[in-house]
Amino acid sequence: MAAREMKWGIMLAVGGLTAFAGPPMTAAQDKIFNQKNIPLPGTVTEMTADKVALETPTGVRTFETNEITRITYGEEPREMAKVRDNLRDANYEAALSDLKSLDPTATNRELLRQEILYLRAMCEARIALVSGGKREDALNNLQNFFKGNAGYYRFYEGAELLGDLASAMGDFGQAVRFYAALGKAPWPDYKLRANVLEARALAAQSKFAEAQERYEAVIANPESSAEANRQKMLATVGKAACLNQGGKSEEALKILEDLIKNNDSKDSRLFGRAYNALGACYLRTKRPKEALIQYLHVHLMFYGEADTHAEALHHLIKLWTEMQKSDRAIEMRAILVEQYGGSVWAKGV
Repeated sequence: MAAREMKWGIMLAVGGLTAFAGPPMTAAQDKIFNQKNIPLPGTVTEMTADKVALETPTGVRTFETNEITRITYGEEPREMAKVRDNLRDANYEAALSDLKSLDPTATNRELLRQEILYLRAMCEARIALVSGGKREDALNNLQNFFKGNAGYYRFYEGAELLGDLASAMGDFGQAVRFYAALGKAPWPDYKLRANVLEARALAAQSKFAEAQERYEAVIANPESSAEANRQKMLATVGKAACLNQGGKSEEALKILEDLIKNNDSKDSRLFGRAYNALGACYLRTKRPKEALIQYLHVHLMFYGEADTHAEALHHLIKLWTEMQKSDRAIEMRAILVEQYGGSVWAKGV
């Protein structure tokens, strides 16, 4: 594992602006897209993990990177439009195929070179998380990108992705370190998300008391933005899972039932994790039929997150088998192996 570990001192040295000599402003300008997907034209002149400077006819504007959904560059090859369409649709295989046809050294623009290389590494990571293929290679490639491009504006997104890869590989200790880098972001909601992810990785190591303490700190945080409140709900699910593991299953059930009753089921990640946690509570209290219903909720309605869906399928295989419904168990196994064959939840099924 030491061979894969990132030199995080390099990655975290992102305090000062790294200047790039942008091209003169022409008809083909750079564009920064904000959270409302509105393009703001100009020339990107400076970039760090925290901020991007855009030169416009009316002066230089500075954007915090958490406000930016994407940046396009005036001299992008035409293939990049197709790449971005595929990324929007989460079609990472097709996007990666097109990205591999591009030569990043063919441009004199350092920012465009970074964009191509990062998107390649990001697509590899996304594919590996779902399929399970070449996760170690994907992790190494993404690490290597940030070793040479620590000031890239998607640094925090990359840190979270590295943590997800490490978690998927079962290296939860390294996942905690990657998520800690996400927690270096200057925005409160990012810090909360990092704490939730770190707590989840700690719980995966059976460090339930430590994980619960992290979750409770998130829940008690005074930040009240929409994203902060969402992280508090995810932390509430995590806390309930820790309580269940500590033998307080009935208390955990009450917390989870209240959360499901009082929140919007459109949040697939939140509800998927909540129903999985409910299933775990019913398993621990020897109520397999009730557990099966919760995991079916995830399989049929809240399957948007790969790891959450794989977890539900794993338990459904066991529960259907115990109930002597071998045809249904075979169906669940086929889905798990086909869609999430590299997941830790697919091992030994």
